[in-house]
Amino acid sequence: MKTMTVVKIIVPGILLLFLFSCSTAPKGSDGKELHKKLYLDANLEFTLTVPDDWSRRFLPATVGSPATYAVIWQSPIDKETPDIDLAEIRVDLLSRQTPMDEKSLANRFQLSHPGFNSTAVRKLEDVLFTTVELLGHTSARSYQVLFIQAPKQVYQISFSSVPEQFAPNQQLFKLVFGSFAPLE
Repeated sequence: MKTMTVVKIIVPGILLLFLFSCSTAPKGSDGKELHKKLYLDANLEFTLTVPDDWSRRFLPATVGSPATYAVIWQSPIDKETPDIDLAEIRVDLLSRQTPMDEKSLANRFQLSHPGFNSTAVRKLEDVLFTTVELLGHTSARSYQVLFIQAPKQVYQISFSSVPEQFAPNQQLFKLVFGSFAPLE
């Protein structure tokens, strides 16, 4: 039993590491080569690749989550503009074995982010798992939120930043999202 669990966790991680080591290094929003690191969370059952200079923290889970924590990464402080809020990527486990519809996913996010105004909700095509994208903003931040309905879990991955940093970081978020893989 333990061998099977190890295989289910280690093999996807090794495959992701191999795939990313063979690709050319992408550029960050500052135009410099982006260095990445693989993150594996056995409790929340996912892996993803994040910029290696982003700091990681653990926060309380979203209300109603079966998990005890969420994981958040923050961009490094820009020495030229240290007063600007940091860009963030957050991963929450929302549910285990409970599919959720687009409207309830969007409402759940809006309830946990006071002042959030939704500008678009849509299902994404050409992705491995059913994925709903929510775009919107508060008075201080812009958000792109992806709800991923894997076979056994529903995840929320959100990217947020101040509006002027949102567009320059979109390519980076696509790379992080593209590396996300639930562990089965």
